[in-house]
Amino acid sequence: MSLAKTVPLDPLLPNGAPRLLATPRPLPGGMFTAELGGTLLAVTPPLARMLGKDPSALCGTPIQRLLTAADGARLGALIDEIAAGHDRGLHLEVHFATGAGLSLPAWVYLSLLLRPGEQPLLQGLVIDQSFRVQQENEDAALREQMTRVSSLIALGEMASSIAHEVNQPLTAITALAQTCAVLLKSGKELDRDRLLSLVGSVVDEAVRAAQVAKRIRSFVTLHTLTREEITVSLLVSGVLNLATYELRIASVRVSTAIPEDLPPVSVDLIHLQQVMLNLLRNAVDAMATLPAEQRVLTIFAHHSGATVSVSFDDRGAGVPVAEQARLFEPFHTTKPRGTGLGLSTSLRIVQAHGGRLDYETNRDGGARFVLSLPVAVGDAASTPTG
Repeated sequence: MSLAKTVPLDPLLPNGAPRLLATPRPLPGGMFTAELGGTLLAVTPPLARMLGKDPSALCGTPIQRLLTAADGARLGALIDEIAAGHDRGLHLEVHFATGAGLSLPAWVYLSLLLRPGEQPLLQGLVIDQSFRVQQENEDAALREQMTRVSSLIALGEMASSIAHEVNQPLTAITALAQTCAVLLKSGKELDRDRLLSLVGSVVDEAVRAAQVAKRIRSFVTLHTLTREEITVSLLVSGVLNLATYELRIASVRVSTAIPEDLPPVSVDLIHLQQVMLNLLRNAVDAMATLPAEQRVLTIFAHHSGATVSVSFDDRGAGVPVAEQARLFEPFHTTKPRGTGLGLSTSLRIVQAHGGRLDYETNRDGGARFVLSLPVAVGDAASTPTG
């Protein structure tokens, strides 16, 4: 739209002096008239107030000098287009330097003001965008605050999960320490080797508790992974050793089928152990109501291309179809006392390794969680086995 042709403005007084142009009502900006080169001839009071400068100081000044150097060059190029006959209400988003030394974001709309028998002039409309920018900044700050609040809530919920993870080695430490105390109080001749073995196990469990807390904290705050190459067989056997106590208490038997010739994977050992422990515990919980002889957890692995997959099969009731789509959502849980963070956190850890975590129903109707990891780089071209 060309303002020049709908609202013709005479920028000069009869004696040739520049004058301020009156506006019918307050605007979020103002108007100006300038020579084709950009030198201001007349400005409206709202524009003068918006820029925080005296009108007499504005008139006679090239409008490009009121902008930042980069925006001045862009506006100059737009003026050239207008002067070349592109009278289409062209506009540009720029920043003015105000009299208070502030940067004012604004939109500038330009068009030609045609005058019969005389040199055309530029006519411009400047729209103050500071309110919009302020609103956008406030919205961004609000979103950031909401993100922080959500993170704090998630961390609060995660604290419960961390407490559960750390409780396992602490329970083992308590049992081992009590055994040591019983041996020392028995008055019998001490079995030095057995006592040293028990104390060594206490140390191992204490170190593991510290590692769990440290690695989870570093993953949440720094998103870093400390990788090492390990075979899937060692990874699974290590997890089963950690879960020996709870598997025995839950009367769950584990059947494994892990080929020894699978290529190694490059993982953060503590984080992947946490993922596998979570999948193992979910299986244990799923079979809690079954007769003891039916509580079997099957863990098997295979190699396909550049991926090694480990599956955890239980004989529970499986996950209802309606729940499967939300299975990995944070805070979504089907357990009465669940936090809804176990699977979502596990998925996040696996994805950070470049892997996948999927659910499917096995042939017995129970749950199957498939953990897929890329093989270590040096073994990416290995021939698939199993």
